[in-house]
Amino acid sequence: YQRRVHGDLNNNDNPFTRAGRTVAFRAVGMGVGNSPITTTYNKVGQTDLEVHTWVEQYLLKSNITYAAVQMTGLFGPTHYYCDAFASGGPKRYDFTVDPSTWDIGGLFTTDPSVASYVIDPGHYSHLHGFMPYPIQLGGHILTSYPWQVTLNIYPMERDQISIYYKPNQ
Repeated sequence: YQRRVHGDLNNNDNPFTRAGRTVAFRAVGMGVGNSPITTTYNKVGQTDLEVHTWVEQYLLKSNITYAAVQMTGLFGPTHYYCDAFASGGPKRYDFTVDPSTWDIGGLFTTDPSVASYVIDPGHYSHLHGFMPYPIQLGGHILTSYPWQVTLNIYPMERDQISIYYKPNQ
């Protein structure tokens, strides 16, 4: 369950390395998607349409119940967080960054039996992202605004999804 999501953990300039922390996930969702459906959004400067809402509206309108989503491009101001784990337990770190290029991916479902494991309350999608090299910062996307973005949707059936869950210890 270990995953590098906030820069190079071997780099002493990284705040997580200096604090002796690592990043881990309690649950991992995996799926095998079908051929992608691609759409784009191009409205630089907008802050009316949040990225979760854009994805969810598109998929609901398309009658898609399960999907993996992948987005690349220019996003407006982005608020994200990641948890660092140390001997005292997890600690959440929040970040807000100016408009920048992101790779964002995640899962979408309206099925409550799947959503309870992988979806944030109040949403049908769970998104993680990172700013590509050389920045390589990222984590769980709280809010972001698509400006010049390509969205790839990989519809799935329920039997194409596996969820691995590891409760807090």
